[in-house]
Amino acid sequence: MLSRLLWVFAVFLGHCSFALKFSSVTDHVRLGDARGKVVGFVDFNADKATDILFQTDNSISVYLWSREKQRFHLHQLLSLNGSSVVDTVAVDLDADGQVDLLTLTREGGRCHSMTVYWMKPHSRGPAIEYQEVIGNGVLSPPLVLDGNGDHIPDLLTHSCLNNTSTLWLSKEFL
Repeated sequence: MLSRLLWVFAVFLGHCSFALKFSSVTDHVRLGDARGKVVGFVDFNADKATDILFQTDNSISVYLWSREKQRFHLHQLLSLNGSSVVDTVAVDLDADGQVDLLTLTREGGRCHSMTVYWMKPHSRGPAIEYQEVIGNGVLSPPLVLDGNGDHIPDLLTHSCLNNTSTLWLSKEFL
Protein backbone atom coordinates (compact mmCIF):
# COMPACT_ATOMS: atom_id res chain seq x y z
CA MET A 1 0.00 0.00 0.00
CA LEU A 2 2.80 2.41 0.92
CA SER A 3 4.70 1.73 -2.31
CA ARG A 4 1.52 2.40 -4.36
CA LEU A 5 0.99 5.66 -2.47
CA LEU A 6 4.60 6.72 -3.13
CA TRP A 7 4.18 5.85 -6.83
CA VAL A 8 1.02 8.00 -7.08
CA PHE A 9 2.79 10.84 -5.27
CA ALA A 10 5.78 10.61 -7.66
CA VAL A 11 3.49 10.70 -10.71
CA PHE A 12 1.64 13.67 -9.20
CA LEU A 13 4.92 15.57 -8.67
CA GLY A 14 6.03 14.78 -12.22
CA HIS A 15 2.94 16.48 -13.65
CA CYS A 16 2.75 19.47 -11.32
CA SER A 17 3.71 22.87 -12.65
CA PHE A 18 5.66 23.69 -9.50
CA ALA A 19 8.20 20.92 -10.05
CA LEU A 20 11.69 22.29 -10.67
CA LYS A 21 13.01 22.11 -14.20
CA PHE A 22 16.41 23.27 -15.39
CA SER A 23 17.73 23.95 -18.85
CA SER A 24 21.23 25.00 -19.86
CA VAL A 25 21.65 28.56 -21.14
CA THR A 26 25.45 28.45 -21.00
CA ASP A 27 26.01 29.13 -24.70
CA HIS A 28 23.16 31.65 -24.92
CA VAL A 29 24.70 33.85 -22.20
CA ARG A 30 28.21 33.33 -23.67
CA LEU A 31 29.78 31.34 -20.83
CA GLY A 32 30.58 28.33 -23.02
CA ASP A 33 34.16 29.46 -23.58
CA ALA A 34 34.87 30.31 -19.92
CA ARG A 35 38.06 28.66 -18.68
CA GLY A 36 39.25 28.03 -15.15
CA LYS A 37 37.39 27.83 -11.89
CA VAL A 38 34.83 30.27 -10.57
CA VAL A 39 36.34 32.17 -7.63
CA GLY A 40 33.73 34.82 -7.06
CA PHE A 41 30.53 36.61 -7.93
CA VAL A 42 30.89 40.37 -7.71
CA ASP A 43 29.70 43.58 -9.36
CA PHE A 44 33.00 44.65 -10.93
CA ASN A 45 31.76 47.58 -13.00
CA ALA A 46 29.17 49.00 -10.57
CA ASP A 47 26.22 48.42 -12.91
CA LYS A 48 24.25 46.54 -10.24
CA ALA A 49 24.61 43.26 -12.13
CA THR A 50 26.50 40.22 -10.89
CA ASP A 51 29.68 39.44 -12.79
CA ILE A 52 31.63 36.17 -12.56
CA LEU A 53 35.33 35.99 -11.67
CA PHE A 54 37.38 33.10 -13.13
CA GLN A 55 40.90 31.97 -12.30
CA THR A 56 43.25 29.70 -14.25
CA ASP A 57 46.81 28.71 -13.35
CA ASN A 58 48.20 31.94 -14.81
CA SER A 59 45.30 34.35 -15.36
CA ILE A 60 42.32 36.05 -13.81
CA SER A 61 39.37 37.17 -15.88
CA VAL A 62 35.88 38.45 -15.28
CA TYR A 63 32.78 37.86 -17.33
CA LEU A 64 30.81 41.11 -17.17
CA TRP A 65 27.03 40.91 -17.51
CA SER A 66 25.46 43.14 -20.16
CA ARG A 67 21.85 44.03 -19.39
CA GLU A 68 21.29 45.29 -22.93
CA LYS A 69 22.56 42.15 -24.66
CA GLN A 70 21.47 39.77 -21.86
CA ARG A 71 24.79 37.92 -21.92
CA PHE A 72 28.29 37.96 -20.47
CA HIS A 73 31.41 39.27 -22.19
CA LEU A 74 34.98 38.38 -21.29
CA HIS A 75 37.28 40.97 -19.75
CA GLN A 76 40.84 39.81 -19.09
CA LEU A 77 42.11 41.31 -15.82
CA LEU A 78 45.51 39.74 -15.24
CA SER A 79 47.93 37.39 -16.93
CA LEU A 80 51.02 36.15 -15.07
CA ASN A 81 54.24 34.70 -16.42
CA GLY A 82 56.55 32.62 -14.25
CA SER A 83 54.21 32.10 -11.32
CA SER A 84 50.89 30.37 -10.83
CA VAL A 85 47.73 31.75 -9.29
CA VAL A 86 46.76 29.76 -6.21
CA ASP A 87 43.78 31.77 -4.97
CA THR A 88 41.90 34.98 -5.76
CA VAL A 89 39.61 37.06 -3.56
CA ALA A 90 37.57 39.96 -4.92
CA VAL A 91 36.99 42.52 -2.17
CA ASP A 92 36.99 46.31 -1.80
CA LEU A 93 40.07 46.58 0.42
CA ASP A 94 40.32 50.38 0.51
CA ALA A 95 36.59 51.22 0.73
CA ASP A 96 36.65 53.30 -2.46
CA GLY A 97 33.65 51.52 -3.95
CA GLN A 98 35.77 49.66 -6.52
CA VAL A 99 36.39 45.93 -6.11
CA ASP A 100 40.08 45.07 -5.75
CA LEU A 101 41.80 41.72 -6.32
CA LEU A 102 43.79 39.91 -3.67
CA THR A 103 45.81 37.05 -5.12
CA LEU A 104 48.05 34.32 -3.81
CA THR A 105 50.72 33.23 -6.26
CA ARG A 106 53.36 30.53 -6.10
CA GLU A 107 56.67 30.41 -7.90
CA GLY A 108 57.72 27.11 -6.34
CA GLY A 109 57.56 25.39 -2.97
CA ARG A 110 54.70 25.63 -0.54
CA CYS A 111 54.93 29.34 0.35
CA HIS A 112 52.93 31.97 -1.51
CA SER A 113 53.13 35.68 -2.22
CA MET A 114 50.08 37.82 -1.47
CA THR A 115 49.48 40.70 -3.89
CA VAL A 116 46.76 43.34 -4.03
CA TYR A 117 45.75 44.59 -7.45
CA TRP A 118 44.11 47.95 -6.83
CA MET A 119 41.40 48.41 -9.42
CA LYS A 120 40.01 51.56 -11.01
CA PRO A 121 36.90 52.04 -13.13
CA HIS A 122 37.41 52.19 -16.88
CA SER A 123 34.97 52.70 -19.74
CA ARG A 124 35.76 49.27 -21.22
CA GLY A 125 35.71 47.46 -17.88
CA PRO A 126 37.75 47.46 -14.68
CA ALA A 127 41.49 48.06 -14.99
CA ILE A 128 44.44 47.58 -12.65
CA GLU A 129 45.63 50.92 -11.30
CA TYR A 130 48.69 49.47 -9.56
CA GLN A 131 49.80 46.37 -7.69
CA GLU A 132 51.40 45.90 -4.32
CA VAL A 133 52.95 42.78 -2.79
CA ILE A 134 51.87 42.85 0.84
CA GLY A 135 53.12 39.50 2.07
CA ASN A 136 55.55 36.72 1.25
CA GLY A 137 55.71 33.32 2.87
CA VAL A 138 51.94 32.96 3.19
CA LEU A 139 50.77 29.37 3.66
CA SER A 140 47.07 29.53 2.78
CA PRO A 141 44.47 31.96 1.43
CA PRO A 142 43.84 34.91 3.75
CA LEU A 143 40.68 35.25 5.78
CA VAL A 144 38.93 38.55 5.14
CA LEU A 145 37.54 40.10 8.32
CA ASP A 146 37.10 43.44 10.04
CA GLY A 147 39.90 43.18 12.58
CA ASN A 148 39.61 46.66 14.09
CA GLY A 149 35.94 47.59 13.70
CA ASP A 150 36.38 50.31 11.05
CA HIS A 151 34.15 48.51 8.49
CA ILE A 152 37.07 48.19 6.05
CA PRO A 153 38.25 44.65 5.25
CA ASP A 154 41.40 43.42 6.97
CA LEU A 155 43.29 40.17 6.39
CA LEU A 156 44.38 37.30 8.60
CA THR A 157 47.18 35.14 7.17
CA HIS A 158 49.27 32.23 8.34
CA SER A 159 53.02 32.13 7.64
CA CYS A 160 54.71 29.04 6.30
CA LEU A 161 58.07 30.43 7.40
CA ASN A 162 57.55 30.62 11.17
CA ASN A 163 54.10 29.03 11.68
CA THR A 164 52.52 32.24 13.04
CA SER A 165 49.45 34.23 12.11
CA THR A 166 49.52 37.88 11.01
CA LEU A 167 46.65 40.36 11.06
CA TRP A 168 46.96 42.93 8.25
CA LEU A 169 44.98 46.09 8.98
CA SER A 170 43.97 47.88 5.79
CA LYS A 171 45.22 51.31 6.85
CA GLU A 172 48.70 49.87 7.39
CA PHE A 173 49.20 49.03 3.72
CA LEU A 174 47.20 51.76 1.99
